[in-house]
Amino acid sequence: MYLEKIQFRNFRNLQDVVFSPSPGFNILIGNNAQGKTNIIESIYMFAHGRSFRTSEFRDLVAHGQLISEVKLRACGRAGFDDLALRMDDGKKEFFKNEKKIRVGIKSPFSAVIFAPEEILLLKGPPSGRRKYLDLLVNQVSPTHMTLVRKCERVILQRNGIIQNEDLSKFRKLELLGPWDEQLVLLGAKIIDERSSWLKKLGRILPEKYRAIASNDGEAAWKYIPQCGADVLGFERQKIETRLFDLIKSRRDDEFSRKTTLVGPHRDDLEALIGGVCVKSFGSQGQHRTFVLALKIAEIEFLKAETGCVPILLLDDVMSELDSDRNNYLFDYLKMLDGQAFITTTSNNEAIISSNRPPFIFDVAGGNIIPRKRQIIAVCASPIP
Repeated sequence: MYLEKIQFRNFRNLQDVVFSPSPGFNILIGNNAQGKTNIIESIYMFAHGRSFRTSEFRDLVAHGQLISEVKLRACGRAGFDDLALRMDDGKKEFFKNEKKIRVGIKSPFSAVIFAPEEILLLKGPPSGRRKYLDLLVNQVSPTHMTLVRKCERVILQRNGIIQNEDLSKFRKLELLGPWDEQLVLLGAKIIDERSSWLKKLGRILPEKYRAIASNDGEAAWKYIPQCGADVLGFERQKIETRLFDLIKSRRDDEFSRKTTLVGPHRDDLEALIGGVCVKSFGSQGQHRTFVLALKIAEIEFLKAETGCVPILLLDDVMSELDSDRNNYLFDYLKMLDGQAFITTTSNNEAIISSNRPPFIFDVAGGNIIPRKRQIIAVCASPIP
């Protein structure tokens, strides 16, 4: 899968732009706030149905405009597909060959992003790690995010009952019964899917980490469900039973704290190196190495499960990694037969080469301008 053409209309600062990328590596060079990340963001949205920068899609419509649109021409095994994203003040819609689709439930292609925000994955709150895992799982199990959204709605309903001061405790218990059952059934499915797919990703990760830092010890990406890891890998009913028991035991706490305290929204993931928690005890270098190895493992995971190399989106990664980790990343990318979009602010960064020469584009003022001279080999010195 690769993107043959991208058209922007009023998407952030990309007002009326047509971009024809290479099927291989595309280097986007420009100063900050010129539109490089906006290009990455638009592609990411077709893979995940949402931005990685904002939760409010109205922010994507150019200031002073009423409508924003991005169109992609995607080439896959079955031929070409015309994809479109249209946004206005009230809605966000995706189309495939002029038919409306629900991206995020069945996305037209998979993508892996490596952005500065990813470095904070291990240090940030559990919600970021859950979101990371759910979005990854959804690319190989397209109904997963539907389960997550249903579960979120159940939690909102439960919270509304718990927080209603006009209801007696007895009445609350009556009303909570059906919602408890839904929370348990949906929660068990989500936990089971998260655990199963993470286990597959976890088989790839240690080798990728070892290739970068062979002396650190084995890397692991461990799922920490609130219901306990001891019920994973068995019949789903074991998870359901554990969740029911937890709900009963935390009932008074929920009434006291006025919120749902049991469910998959309380789970976490833990990064380990040599059995030691990276978040608590890892160095800055280990944090970066773990995330780099994780991203490469994601690529291998999606390639194995979908049969296609995902589109790679690297946003200013070279400024986040030291030279050794940059060299490892780009040596790996050179071996991939896939499409990549790489942003950088400097001509002096080391840029990859491959069997297909990379294309270089200058991005300035919302314009995307191909360079007349394209590099053909590794360029460790300034790009001509």
